[in-house]
Amino acid sequence: MIDLRKLMVKGSLQKVGFLKKYNATDLFFQEGDLGSEMYVVLSGVVDVIIHTAGNQPIHIASLGAGDIFGEMTFLEGLPRSATIIAKEDALVLVIDHNNFEKIIRRQPFMAYSIMKVLSQRIRQQNEEIRRLKADCTLKG
Repeated sequence: MIDLRKLMVKGSLQKVGFLKKYNATDLFFQEGDLGSEMYVVLSGVVDVIIHTAGNQPIHIASLGAGDIFGEMTFLEGLPRSATIIAKEDALVLVIDHNNFEKIIRRQPFMAYSIMKVLSQRIRQQNEEIRRLKADCTLKG
């Protein structure tokens, strides 16, 4: 989670990206889309959805103020790994590649915050894999 107070104290948000408002049910992007931005949720809630091989949606998470998304495509240059939809009205900070290096130079806490988020998500996925494998072992 990004410390929004730090982000706002260090400088105006427009210096690190641009603000964009989404209404409830608005689509940010779909799984498989290309993109070059990452997002910081300033207010509201967004849902993270992935699809099974049979195209059935699976709700992965709901993200709120201070959470980031879109960082995987932003950092790797690969297609989006999930669909993001506004669960309620949301205001986000959109950060593109042009601003990212400036942000990291001016606000190194952002790089650290992103690394922490990625680490937390890997840890959560590891726990989910552990639970799924334990369930398979019990059933098999």
